[in-house]
Amino acid sequence: GKKVHIKDFKDKVVVISFWATWCGPCIRELNDINKLYKKHHKDGLEVLAIATDGPETFSNVRGTAKRMKWNFHVLPDKNGSVLNILNPRGTIPYSIYIKNNKIFKVHEGYKQGDAKKITNYIKKLLNKG
Repeated sequence: GKKVHIKDFKDKVVVISFWATWCGPCIRELNDINKLYKKHHKDGLEVLAIATDGPETFSNVRGTAKRMKWNFHVLPDKNGSVLNILNPRGTIPYSIYIKNNKIFKVHEGYKQGDAKKITNYIKKLLNKG
């Protein structure tokens, strides 16, 4: 119910992930990110999952997050304003890895083998390998 700003997460590693309830690769990516979030939240990892669903599926966002047992922030982008700024092509899944308010890596799409890449991005940003 309240606005979230990237500045609120200063000194944290932040993953901003654009997704939709109807996107299978998005769900798989966020499930893998959730495992990392559970393991590294105490180390400073934050995740902002930006729901890009349109009016016809937007009511499914909360239920999907609850069913998947995601522990991170799931945020609506009903009017697409965040998507237009950070992901103007509108590709999903699309994740941005940030540390100290600077973009470290952008990852587009999700396929087999990407879980390892994501783990490496996060560990590197957390200085854990």
